[in-house]
Amino acid sequence: MSEKPGAREVRREIYIEASPETIFALLTDATAMTKWQAEIVEADPVPGGVFRLAEPGGTQIEGRYVEIVPYSKVVYTWGGIAGVAPGQSTVEFLLEPQDNGTLVRLRHYNLPASSFDAHDREWVLLGLPKLKAVAEGHDPGGLCLGSRAR
Repeated sequence: MSEKPGAREVRREIYIEASPETIFALLTDATAMTKWQAEIVEADPVPGGVFRLAEPGGTQIEGRYVEIVPYSKVVYTWGGIAGVAPGQSTVEFLLEPQDNGTLVRLRHYNLPASSFDAHDREWVLLGLPKLKAVAEGHDPGGLCLGSRAR
């Protein structure tokens, strides 16, 4: 997927004391994804497969899986929230085994400049901490979409 002129990208990383296999499941398995992302999840982790997060009667994020490399890379398109059209931007997770856990590198690109700050903030305050909590066996304190709605 090519870079769009004027688009911005979020780049973040976080160390998680869990295996790449555990984190991969939290990014690709619909049941596991409901533990931290949203109440309603559709996930078909094959290129072109559906990626959808939703809350009853409210917020919805839609995209398609672009690339799946078991236990090391997950890429999907993303949109429908904070000024980003469905499928307009792309989220990439790289999972690198490190010590007794995994270094997770997030890249969220092709974001309109107007929605960059909101997405950066939500990855820092909601997305990555909730992924870490669930992967490490802790209560994430609510779902990403549910927390955003409040």
